[in-house]
Amino acid sequence: MARSHFTMRQKNISRLLRERKVILREKLKTSRRVGKRSGAGAKSG
Repeated sequence: MARSHFTMRQKNISRLLRERKVILREKLKTSRRVGKRSGAGAKSG
């Protein structure tokens, strides 16, 4: 019982970590885009 529960927990943690990685990657993409936009705006302005 305990072992199966632990493995389940590990699977959930790994899934959460993977999701977090994906979210962070998406955030980086969006932040970069926004940064470029703001940078371009500042340059033009």
